[in-house]
Amino acid sequence: MTYDIAIIGGGAAGLSAAIYAMRAGMKTIVFEGTGYGGQINFTYDVDNYLGFKSITGPELAEKMRAHADSFGCEFKTESIREIKDATRPLKKLVTRRNVYEAKTVILATGAK
Repeated sequence: MTYDIAIIGGGAAGLSAAIYAMRAGMKTIVFEGTGYGGQINFTYDVDNYLGFKSITGPELAEKMRAHADSFGCEFKTESIREIKDATRPLKKLVTRRNVYEAKTVILATGAK
């Protein structure tokens, strides 16, 4: 299957990109190898995130994931091992099990 946008990374930046892409009508897939929400999952109390006076990191991560999911974004818990044909119109994203095609790839891999 071919996607308009493939996002590598399911943290705040990747999920934000997914929401905007889906709102623009683009077929979008997000790849996350370890868990959606990124590093926020390791924070007990988040008291400086716009819109929330106080929320736990895992709760915020779940809200971010649910927000992107509400637009119909596709999610895969797979790690991208290689991007082939990066300069061509269709890029191939290779995981251990599958090959996906996308017109655009966004890298939102966070701090690690």
